Amino acid sequence: MREIEKENEIEHDDEANQSAFKHKCDICQDLESDTEIENEKNVGCDLCPRWYHLGCTKFTGLSYSQISNLDFTCDFCDD
Repeated sequence: MREIEKENEIEHDDEANQSAFKHKCDICQDLESDTEIENEKNVGCDLCPRWYHLGCTKFTGLSYSQISNLDFTCDFCDD
């Protein structure tokens, strides 16, 4: 019985840690996810902690591999 409780605690801790690293897109407010859909992958601003879906930025239509080495500054920091 004790071992089952311990396994449940570990699973709960893993879920809590994973959700702690989830970010909402600062434009559409949808939660990011591990996805294979290019427009739903995320890019972070180089100057602040905001995150965005590719489809919500000027990178819409580009693949993550195409933009992964590009600089990105969000509209809030760009002003």
